[in-house]
Amino acid sequence: PITLFLACYKTGKEKKTSERSISIGKVFPSFVLFFLLASIITTVFPIPAGITGSLKDLSKLFIILAMGAIGTNTDLIKLIRTGKKPLLLGFCCWLGISVVSLVLQVILGIW
Repeated sequence: PITLFLACYKTGKEKKTSERSISIGKVFPSFVLFFLLASIITTVFPIPAGITGSLKDLSKLFIILAMGAIGTNTDLIKLIRTGKKPLLLGFCCWLGISVVSLVLQVILGIW
């Protein structure tokens, strides 16, 4: 929902400032639709454990590759030059996500 809202917001904002037509399809990331489709398929249809196990391993590999690509694309010098605020924001987001994740794991009895 947040991604769809931001895509609509950006599309509306760009239509006001640009003379070109902007479609929501160009702004909305298609991987979100594929994620929703995969979620619906695995919820509605029973899929054998042999297939889902392989798909889980493959998804872990893709996440690792994506994180690696993001990391290699980061310009540390440019990041440091932008100042302390973006670094502090990133650290606060990381800390917040970590704390919420750990608290939920304790509440759910996972950890």
